[in-house]
Amino acid sequence: MANDPLTFTVDSLPNGIQVYRITGPIVLNNLFELQASLRANASPLLILDLAKVPHIDSAGIGLIVNCQVSAARTERRFALVALPARIRLMLDATKVSSVIPIFATEQQALEG
Repeated sequence: MANDPLTFTVDSLPNGIQVYRITGPIVLNNLFELQASLRANASPLLILDLAKVPHIDSAGIGLIVNCQVSAARTERRFALVALPARIRLMLDATKVSSVIPIFATEQQALEG
């Protein structure tokens, strides 16, 4: 599972909002392209759709935390949507879910 490829697409919505739809595990050996894209992103609201992410390791959690820190520092919004139960459990166990907005759906993130 950790050796599976990571792919993503970026959907641009009105008002500069961007949604990253990620497929595959977010782990150290495959996250660098995603990380570079996220670092270059300056949208007012950045949403990561994790519905198709089966696994995340500590490097992947760090990537998510860095997104939140960057957004907060530049007065932008960041949110996670459609978390599988396993990913939600990881974020709860590490207390990351207490500092990052998490929504069941993209629509809720847009409204939130």
